[in-house]
Amino acid sequence: LQMSLIQRYISEDFDPSLGFVLRRDFLQSRARTQVILRPEAEDIDRIHLEVFGNVDHRATDGGCLGQVVRGRAQLIHRFGWDFIVNAAFKEDVVQDDFELSAADRTIEAGIYRGTQLRFGIGSPNNLIPRGYIEYRYSNAFFGGQLHEAYAEGQLSFGPHLYFIADATQRWFVFDGETTNAL
Repeated sequence: LQMSLIQRYISEDFDPSLGFVLRRDFLQSRARTQVILRPEAEDIDRIHLEVFGNVDHRATDGGCLGQVVRGRAQLIHRFGWDFIVNAAFKEDVVQDDFELSAADRTIEAGIYRGTQLRFGIGSPNNLIPRGYIEYRYSNAFFGGQLHEAYAEGQLSFGPHLYFIADATQRWFVFDGETTNAL
């Protein structure tokens, strides 16, 4: 069993020239717990279960900026095949309108809530070449939907030299209209 609690604070007076931060006047709280099970089943090596929560607030007045609650299950087959399922509830609070240029759309200030789902499968780490594919879906994408297809391949040229290539294809759906974005 592994557990962690993390809190990050960035004051409203922080000078961004000192280093990049997502925003000022920010307080982030995270909690995570993970357990690794080793069942008696013949074909299952181990199962990773994880629960994660994150809440973002304005530091000055405590106003909520967003939150995520996620559950994740990963099953490792005895031959090393990796299967992942992830489900989350997400809420984003947009304080000011902004332009989402990839979808040619203005996102209006407001609260956006929804779910995120992720499914993936990977070949064993000792398999050369190694591969991983994943599909992600979210209806928590500022009033629309976000779809992502991800693929990764790895070639090993020895114990310390390898080559990894990956690709992601994203597409958004707003009001029934699909927009591709790389």
